[in-house]
Amino acid sequence: MAMSGEAENAGWTFRKVDVDAAADVAQAAGIKCTPTFKVYKNGAEVAKLEGASESGIRSLLAQWKNKYTTNSNVTGSK
Repeated sequence: MAMSGEAENAGWTFRKVDVDAAADVAQAAGIKCTPTFKVYKNGAEVAKLEGASESGIRSLLAQWKNKYTTNSNVTGSK
C-alpha cells in the first residue's frame, strides 16, 4: 500500500482485503488469485490486474488516472 501515499496517486482510495479473514468478500469480488488489484468507479469494477507487478499497478493507475480520479478505489488482496 506504499503507493497510496505517493503524490501522483492523490484522489485514489486504496483498500486491502485479507482474503483468508474475509473469504466471503473475496468470493463476492471474484478474486481467484493473490494479489489481485481492482479499479472501481461508482461501485462498478472497471479494471483488474492479477499478480504482483509494481510496473503493472503503476500502468493500471496511469491508464485510468485521466478518466477516473474522483472517488475511485483500487482494491488489492493479499
